[in-house]
Amino acid sequence: MAAVGMVSYSLLLAFFARETLPSRPRSIHCPAAWRAIWRYLEIIRDSRFMKFLLLVTLGIIPGVLMWTLMPVYAKQNYGLQESLYGLIPTTNALMVVFLQLPVTSVTKRYRNRLMMALGAALYALGAGAVSLAAGFFGFWIAMVIMSIGELVLVPTSSALRLNPGAGG
Repeated sequence: MAAVGMVSYSLLLAFFARETLPSRPRSIHCPAAWRAIWRYLEIIRDSRFMKFLLLVTLGIIPGVLMWTLMPVYAKQNYGLQESLYGLIPTTNALMVVFLQLPVTSVTKRYRNRLMMALGAALYALGAGAVSLAAGFFGFWIAMVIMSIGELVLVPTSSALRLNPGAGG
């Protein structure tokens, strides 16, 4: 079913999608490759964006480690079966689906930086809680904590505007 969906979506894009960006006249003096390099240099020179990128990356690393290492750790050290472990990522998915809008409606009332710091701290706390877990419920609680961090951090950082007066 996933393959049929992807093929259908691909065909719809191929035949019906149209470019929405306005076309700009090409410069005769500067090849396209140099314009692309220049744009990347502009991004790299944006110190506020580069700091933001570094901090968000550091904040998300615990979550990445949790997703990649926890299944193996739980199975090898605690004998947690795959069928039982599957409930842990399912909990994360259900939390994101059902709690994203309510959590975002609360977090948008506060400063972006504060919410991003809170989300990153919860991510780290959830990842750290794995070291204290001794079975399914311990790993499940660690995932719930990390999911709350995800619910706070990801939408806030995705919507953040780095303009000086943008409420960040």
